[in-house]
Amino acid sequence: PASIAVVQGEEIKSRPALSVAEHIRDLPGVDLARTGLVQNNVVVRGFNNIFSGALLSLTDNRIARVPPLRVNTYQFIPVTSDDIERIEVVLGPGSALYGPNSANGVMHIITHSPFNSVGTSAKVGLGGRDLRKVELRHTGLVNEQLGYKISGQFYSGTDWESQGVSQETRERDFGVERKSAEFRLDYRPVDDLQAIFAAGYNEGDHIELTGLGAGQVQGWGTNFVQARLLYRDWFAQVFRNWSSAGDTYLLGTGTQIIDRSSLTVLQLQHNAALGQRQRFTYGIDGLLTRP
Repeated sequence: PASIAVVQGEEIKSRPALSVAEHIRDLPGVDLARTGLVQNNVVVRGFNNIFSGALLSLTDNRIARVPPLRVNTYQFIPVTSDDIERIEVVLGPGSALYGPNSANGVMHIITHSPFNSVGTSAKVGLGGRDLRKVELRHTGLVNEQLGYKISGQFYSGTDWESQGVSQETRERDFGVERKSAEFRLDYRPVDDLQAIFAAGYNEGDHIELTGLGAGQVQGWGTNFVQARLLYRDWFAQVFRNWSSAGDTYLLGTGTQIIDRSSLTVLQLQHNAALGQRQRFTYGIDGLLTRP
């Protein structure tokens, strides 16, 4: 019951991009502000700013924002372009389907199941700003009930250099680097039962603009583990996101940014029909944020 725009996987695979945000920039109603080689701020209902977390960003039903700040750093999402089945963007409030924190729209990245994407792919990219990029993905089946996926990527480059920056305690490093890896295991013992386990890691170096000024990101790492269970009209999942800011600091003051936060989420949802014309979706969400 909402206006939803969709970007399909074939279009995503054919478009070179350093961030998933670049795949939705041409959709109607999407406002994207690019602040660097890999940095983007995206909203769909206005009020964009330098440090935006208004748009609820999900990857396979998992909240994909930095846990304590609830800010969307799309370059931290460890997914390769070959692994994306589609991206759905809900242009209005999405609480009926997505629960809390979705009043300002939703971007949902849905990845391929190992059962329908068996094979190995590799991509190498070169570009301006000293850009070098490598993506690897392998998917296989152990048997008819068990499938797995392993993917990873690395890129490096040089961000656009600013002129006339003053009153900063330390010199800016315009180098950009990112490495990430993801693993997924799918188990389907019968047709209407599916269990999915996934884990991912990402680490990056770049300059990130914040409400307190530019920050020099050095070794900021984000991790997640997720388990999902789908049985007929039931859906249940538990996941944990956690991050570590590494040696990140504010350029204006030299103050170190310390982050050892986590987000743990438990969700249960059920669909029920009442006759032929009415269908209910209801459930419970538990979110525990530890800043």
